Amino acid sequence: MPGFVDPHGHVFNTGIQAISANLLPRPDGTVNDIAEMQAAFKAWAAQTRRSRRSTGGSSASATTMPSSRSSGIHRDDLDQVSRELPVVIVHQSGHLGAMNSKALELVGINADTKDRRAA
Repeated sequence: MPGFVDPHGHVFNTGIQAISANLLPRPDGTVNDIAEMQAAFKAWAAQTRRSRRSTGGSSASATTMPSSRSSGIHRDDLDQVSRELPVVIVHQSGHLGAMNSKALELVGINADTKDRRAA
């Protein structure tokens, strides 16, 4: 449509989601709890493993997973997917995510990292 401008589009996320593990809840995916998220992630990684240096996934918030805790997906949940590869999970909105310990290590986030929200 000529002249139409979308100032807040997430079209890029569609491409990322297409090459990432589908960690969406039903009916768009099969993941409704943390255990299903871990199993889906591991299955996807096993199927797509080439010379992969990291692994990623797109997901709805863990708050949409009925049997999960309301505080979301934790580093420890993703450490159970892989401790050798960095694992990054991004909410389908693109506005939040989580990383496993390896990913946090690679970006330099540790117990001594200051919380910038508090500043």
